[in-house]
Amino acid sequence: MQVSLFNDWRKNVVQSRKIELLIAEGRYTVVDVEGEEVLSDKSLGEWEQELESEGFVRIHKSYIVNLRYVAKVESTVVLKDGTSVPLARRRKKEFEERYKEYLMRDE
Repeated sequence: MQVSLFNDWRKNVVQSRKIELLIAEGRYTVVDVEGEEVLSDKSLGEWEQELESEGFVRIHKSYIVNLRYVAKVESTVVLKDGTSVPLARRRKKEFEERYKEYLMRDE
């Protein structure tokens, strides 16, 4: 799936699979596209709805992760690049279920 990002007054179209992490930043969302941060005017809630069927899970009020970039799960979620993202207690069960489904489907 392709998504549109606006940066420096220009539109960029990227494949959703290249998005690693989305972070709420006030009214905006920082979208991490393969290590490059792009600011989006969409809210994290809008991104959550748009990307839910693409293997993205909201793990905290301020974070959405792409399951394909998850390396391990501890008290936090550690991404393949070493980034540690907080995992909210109230979202942990749903995240673990979705991650198990992803791993089983991906085999």
